[in-house]
Amino acid sequence: MPTFELTLSAFKFPKDLDNNKANFRLIAELRYVAGDGTLATTQAILPGLDTYWECDRNRQKESNYVRGKDEGSWGTIDIGRVDAWDRLIFLLPASKLHSLQFKIFDVNRTDGWDKIRNALSSITEAIFEEAKKLLPGMFGSAPDDVKSFLLKKWAGGDDLLFKGSFMFGDEITGIFKIAGAYEIHFHVDEHKI
Repeated sequence: MPTFELTLSAFKFPKDLDNNKANFRLIAELRYVAGDGTLATTQAILPGLDTYWECDRNRQKESNYVRGKDEGSWGTIDIGRVDAWDRLIFLLPASKLHSLQFKIFDVNRTDGWDKIRNALSSITEAIFEEAKKLLPGMFGSAPDDVKSFLLKKWAGGDDLLFKGSFMFGDEITGIFKIAGAYEIHFHVDEHKI
């Protein structure tokens, strides 16, 4: 079975976005066909639970400042400033990729959820894996829905700036983009491991 590597290659946002809205966390949700032929879903938070991408021009000295050059009406993230670990969206074995959805959140720089995220981030995946073992198929997609809801909360709350999806067709490898009020470019490689 192939292993697919999905990597962020570009992120663009409206260049005139208010500075207090120019700090981002992204949730990526991937639907794929697992090795046993079942449809599965996995999620990731970019750049992670413990940080966010700062693009406020007044915060250039911050360690997580990644704003790049403007391109026409777009502000960009300088992907060269983003650590390779934080660019990796997913690395997983799958028979086939079905669809990918991104949600972009404006992050309130410090709030109560940050403290909860920090306390729970190390045990989050273990909790969800145990829940799946205890509730295999019993409630349909309920465990994934709960996980999606909690990830949304942990990613920055309810201030959703953009949601966009991509459906994989015959071409599964290459560079793809999700476009709208924001643009997300991602690269998919297939590895035989």
